Amino acid sequence: MASDQNTWREWIQAELSNGISPDTLLKTAKLHGALSEERSNQFWYEVSLWQKRKIKSLAALSRLSRMHLGPIKSIDVLSNYTAEEFVEHYLKKSKPVVLKNFAATWPCTQKWSLQYLCQTVGKAQVAINTQRTKLRGQDREYLQKIVSLSMQTYIDRIESESPTNDFYLVAHAEAWKQTEFSTLYDDVPLDAHWFDVTIPKRDALSFWLGPQGTWTPLHCDPVNNLLTLIRGTKRFKLIDPYQIELMNTAEGYYNLLRADDLKTHPNKIFRQIPVFEIKVDAPDALFIPTGWWHEVESLDISLHLSMTATHDAHIYKDYSP
Repeated sequence: MASDQNTWREWIQAELSNGISPDTLLKTAKLHGALSEERSNQFWYEVSLWQKRKIKSLAALSRLSRMHLGPIKSIDVLSNYTAEEFVEHYLKKSKPVVLKNFAATWPCTQKWSLQYLCQTVGKAQVAINTQRTKLRGQDREYLQKIVSLSMQTYIDRIESESPTNDFYLVAHAEAWKQTEFSTLYDDVPLDAHWFDVTIPKRDALSFWLGPQGTWTPLHCDPVNNLLTLIRGTKRFKLIDPYQIELMNTAEGYYNLLRADDLKTHPNKIFRQIPVFEIKVDAPDALFIPTGWWHEVESLDISLHLSMTATHDAHIYKDYSP
């Protein structure tokens, strides 16, 4: 019974984090006959707990913003840097930065063409997020439109149908954790100066591959992410967590607004929120700290790795819904 209660609790919290309203969750539970009296009491307890955590996240965001002494004026782009400088001036201060040629010497940068991926993991079945343009919350509602394809078939679609935002292999698919992908692990070195090497490589990063035109809506993450481009170019629009007004339009980790909406928003406070736009090319990396809002567009067929095993990657544990 305990494990069943844990599953119930995890489902409630996950759906609330994805922006699903309590009333909708309640209707879903009733529809499936999963709402006993005991579970009904637990349901409202979990909703209350989640709401308290959301308030707590506001305090965490405020603290994060103070770590780099208020709103920043630009995103640094570095050509010469060390791991120690990154940790001291960016990781610890929750400050984004572009690291030029970060993955230039990694074997994956040299080897991972689409043809190579077909040869090595082409037979692997992967869960593809499809019909993204038809979903109101294309990433939050990813489970509604999932199809299983071989990597070979998926890559064929990428090459023949780009540009499009209609399908994408995202982190939720957990392709990187599949046995077939372990053949690629040695192509991604984890330097102990940069990463916590005690974390198994299957858990240290996620694998994203999509066509030109994929677009991820404005959202923030509960962990630090050293997003590393292996193929292609992406355009990022970032907003400082200091802009707490955006929590008023948030649903879970996602926002109802697009970054460009801020320019014409009827509320002057929103119009004054600065948006940092930057293009990142392979093999560069962009550090996106916990709590930073970001919107992402692929300008080419692109492949990136979200490296979440940075030192102190989970230091902001209180930033969670």
